[in-house]
Order: sequence, then C-alpha cells, then structure tokens
Amino acid sequence: MQRLIIRKCSDEDKADMTLISKSKQNNFIKIALILFAISLPFHAIEWDLFSVSRFEIKITMITFMLLAVTWFFRFIKFERKRCLKEKEKLFYTFAFIYGLSQFASLLNSPMPEESLKQAVIISCLLLMMVIVSESIATKETVISLLITMGIVSLVIGILGFVYYAFFTEHGARLGNSNGNLGLIYLGGDAPYFGDLLLYSMGPVFYVVLNFFDKKSWAWVKWLLLILWFSAIILTYTKAMIVSVVLFLIYLCFVFKKHRFFIVKTLILSIVTTIIISNQTDIKSFLINKFPNTANHSNLTEIEGRPDIKDRLNILSPIGKHSFMIRAKAVIVSLSSSINPMEVFWFGNGAGLSQKLLPAMADSFEETLGEKTEKFMEDFLIYGDEANKSLLDAHNLFLTEFFNVGVVGVISLLCLIALVVVEQIRIIKSSLETDHIIHLLSATLIAMLFFRLASSFVVIPSLWFMLGLSFGACKLYWSHPSINACKEIHNQ
Repeated sequence: MQRLIIRKCSDEDKADMTLISKSKQNNFIKIALILFAISLPFHAIEWDLFSVSRFEIKITMITFMLLAVTWFFRFIKFERKRCLKEKEKLFYTFAFIYGLSQFASLLNSPMPEESLKQAVIISCLLLMMVIVSESIATKETVISLLITMGIVSLVIGILGFVYYAFFTEHGARLGNSNGNLGLIYLGGDAPYFGDLLLYSMGPVFYVVLNFFDKKSWAWVKWLLLILWFSAIILTYTKAMIVSVVLFLIYLCFVFKKHRFFIVKTLILSIVTTIIISNQTDIKSFLINKFPNTANHSNLTEIEGRPDIKDRLNILSPIGKHSFMIRAKAVIVSLSSSINPMEVFWFGNGAGLSQKLLPAMADSFEETLGEKTEKFMEDFLIYGDEANKSLLDAHNLFLTEFFNVGVVGVISLLCLIALVVVEQIRIIKSSLETDHIIHLLSATLIAMLFFRLASSFVVIPSLWFMLGLSFGACKLYWSHPSINACKEIHNQ
C-alpha cells in the first residue's frame, strides 16, 4: 500500500514537471513568434553576404530560424507521437503538392536555375506557414500576436502618413520611394506598403476594440483609425482600398457585438477616401491647416500630382489604361498557359512570369487584326514599350497557373479554401466571445481579394496569415469546451 502511494506521488510529480516544462517551451515559442511578427514588415531589409541573387540574408530569416529551433525542441520532446487530425492531413497534403508543383515546373522551364530558386523560396514559405500553425498552442499566444501585429501596423501606418504629408519633396504614392519612410526602411513599392498594413487589419481592430473601447478614449480610437486609413488610401491602390471596404462589410455580417462601430468605421473609410482622392495636393492642404508644423518641415517647391488622384477613377485616362493593360496581361497569360498540355499541367516554370510574359505579348500581337491593333493603340497598350510592363497577370492565381500549371494552382486554391471554410464554420457554430476567428477570417478574405489584382506570392505575409489562421482554428478542435461547440469537434 505504501509503495502504491509512493508510485502515485511519483507519477503526479512527473506529470507536474512535464506540464511545467511544456509551459516553458510554449513561452519560448510565443516570444519567438512575437519577434517574427515584429520583423515581418521589415522583410525587405537584407544583406548580400553570399552574392547569390534572391538568397540574401533577411531579418525575417533570423527570426524565423529562432522560431523553427524553439518549435523543433518542443516537437521532439512533446509531440513526436501526436496524431494528426484529418483536416491537418489535408492542409499539409495540399501544401506539399503545391510545393512539389514548383519543382515539377522545372520540366518545362527555359530557365531552370531561376525556377529552382523560386521553388526553394516557396518551399521555405510553406515550411514557415506549417511551423507557425504548429506553434499556436494556446489562445494567449494568438492574442499576444494580434496585439503585437496591431501595434506595429499602427506605428508604421501613422509614421508613413506623417512622413508623406510633411517630409516628402513632391507628390507621389505612399511607399513608392523604395519604401523609405524617413526613420525606417520597408522596401518595395506602394502596393507592397499597403499589403503590410492590410495583413494586420484584424490585429489593428483587436487593439482598438480592446484598449480604446472606453468613452474617454474614443477620440484616440478615431484619430488612430483616420491616420491609419489615410496611409492605406495614400498608396492610391484601387484593389487595396476595395479590400479594406470588403473587410469592413464582412465584419458587419459576422461581428454582431460591434456592428454599429464597424458601420461607422466603414463610413469613415469611405469619407476619408473621397476627401483624399479629391485633394490635388495633400501637403498644400495640410500646410493651410497646420502652418506652424509645416514651417518646420522640409517642404520646398511643392508640386501637384494631378495624375495620382486619377488612379482611383477607373474612367480617367490613367484608370482606363491601368485596367486595359491588366486585361491584356490576363489574356496573354491564359493563352500561354493552356498550350501545350505539358504547360497546362506543370506551367511555364516557377517564377518566370515576369521574364517570359513580355516576349509572349510580342508574339501575341503578331496574331492580331488591324482593328484590334488600333483599339489597343488608342489605350496605349500596344507595342514593345507597353509590353515591357506586362510582368504578370496581376492576379496571384492566374500568375501561378502560368508558372506552375493547373496542378499547382488547384492545390493552392484547396489549401486556402480549407482555411477559409473552417473559419466560417467556426464563426457559425462557436460560442466564443473574443472574436479572434472573426477578425482573422476577415483579414484573410481581404488579403485574398487584394491578390485577385496582385501577384504577391513570395511575400511572407499571406503565408504567415494562413499559418496563424489555421493554427487558431486548431485550438477549437483541441479544446471544444472552451468557446466552441461540440459540433465542430465532432466534424
């Protein structure tokens, strides 16, 4: 009897030690995830140590390696024998097929070295997505990530707006100065800068709703949102602004608790867009409103930007040209993706759209009649100069269809659809009160809509959001009694 009591106490001590050890591992992973989330907006910062194109050392590589190591130690110690659920198997299978299609595209690639580089990069991004999803062990980890991402996004957005308004010498799109925002460097261009803010929309709203919800802080909440929305609008990217509106409309349907606030925010975003798009020179406007501040800035010889504000008007000459050149890119891309059958199945080569499409556009024009040529000349989308700008179809899925064929694009669509459908199922069935899934789902849908007009596949924000969203969904399978219905667990 005494031996049984001693053995029972020993087993309980071992269980307690295991629980403490696992808790410490989870804390290390949470810190690594937070550091990785902080570094994501600075993905363009790199050091060319090996003189190998596209394989420069990036700050996100360093933080990701830290995350990978901490996750690997937890996996070896606690999760080696964990059985995957059916949806996890599907998720990882689709990711594996999509990664495999990158390498299969080398069969048709006229530039196998470039396609191999793209395949390796995509594989690393898929690995990052998987590790992020596996690192989400508790709801507290998700909340910490949301708060971190929201604060970083607000700081970058407001800093971008202030830098654009007071410290730029001439009118342009925010982010087009190679991502230089004075105090910080982000790299890329206007759509890239906007995407950095777009992927953290849900986190921004989580921060605003949870830290500035009191009436005494209402003016701070609206000021932050006005400045942050203005930064997105000043990129003058139509698809970006529509994605923000879609995000808010989606939340209006699923976010019943704060529906009135979301409606007011939607109106605010539309009004802000109208005001900025009709202001021919935002700097002159701000100088008139804040002369004391402007006198201390570097503004000299302010130039107008009559063509920039017309970007948001699809009926203006620049708006029509922008639409027509994208339509031409889509037609050339699709016509070059279905013939021959080898290209249809495995694509023209991973990452080669920007290198192959201009020459394919020249060949495409040789098959056109005089009327079609005249029509294209009227919109300035005909000839060698116009074809130089045809780098891709301005659509993530059409570009990947061109690059890796139908096998790759279908596996990618299935991967994304699995996450989106699971999020919607949890939203419909759950009893949660923190609305984490609601905000992540709205953010992912907005990002996907934006990628219907852009081809950002090697930017890690989409893969990070997919991993975070899927990892958050798994919490409701593992803990059905905490904020989730039993129906989800049984499905």
